[in-house]
Parts: sequence; C-alpha cells; structure tokens
Amino acid sequence: MDRWFHGRLQAFTTEPFVRGAGFASLILALAMPPLEVFPFATTLVSAPIALFGVALITRDGALMLAAFAATLWSAGGAVWIATT
Repeated sequence: MDRWFHGRLQAFTTEPFVRGAGFASLILALAMPPLEVFPFATTLVSAPIALFGVALITRDGALMLAAFAATLWSAGGAVWIATT
C-alpha cells in the first residue's frame, strides 16, 4: 500500500481537513440506513468513507481530495437514486 499511497500533498491531511473528513463520514454514515431500501445503494456512500480511512492512515492528501470528490459524487448519486 505504501508503494501507491504516500505523503503526497500532506497539507490536506492536517487538522481542518481531518475534521472535514470526519464530518463527511458522519453525514455519509447517517445516509446509509434510509438507502438500505435500494439494492447496492449503500455502496455509493461506503466508498468515500473507505477512501477517507486510507487517506488518513497513509497521510496522502491527494487521496483525501479524491475522497472529498467521491463524497460529492456519492451524495448526488444517493439523491438521484432516492428520487427516481
């Protein structure tokens, strides 16, 4: 894992971004129970949480930014699934 994920853009693994990752993970986790009704919908919100975890463990800021982007994408996807 260290070969692929390493200390890139370490400024994005500091305190304000860590708190933002925690808040985003909390919001995504709270969105999971209502999405259980739809098959495989919880996968949309689980993936960014996993990306946040790997980004925090490896202190990889590029992966942290990718996790924030995945959070926005999954929130849009979850709303789309719930409304159609």
